[in-house]
Amino acid sequence: MNPGNFTLTLFRGRARKWRARLWQDREKTQLVPLDGCTPVAGISLAGGERIELACSVVEDEENAPDGRLVEITISAEQAALLTGTYYSWTLGVEDSAGDWNPCLKGPVQVTTDDSLEP
Repeated sequence: MNPGNFTLTLFRGRARKWRARLWQDREKTQLVPLDGCTPVAGISLAGGERIELACSVVEDEENAPDGRLVEITISAEQAALLTGTYYSWTLGVEDSAGDWNPCLKGPVQVTTDDSLEP
């Protein structure tokens, strides 16, 4: 499975949540099965360090065909650590066998202008 691209935009020092529906294919015909899986996401920092983001599978009957989305959260404390303006991130699922499957990746754009609501 090739990960899709998605840009995270956030304000330095501010908590933020995203919800994602994960697909196995670019045509978006097959959802990633989330039963027995653990979503894992993080932002890569200089020097090989990484900020691990809180992830969970949430029920959302209105917005997901199978009623399930992955929710990704960055705390205000974590967002304050992003002193630059550009980073990269990944989101994947770890299955019951411990295999990690990448689902999304992309840039993280950080701004200090909080006049626009994210």
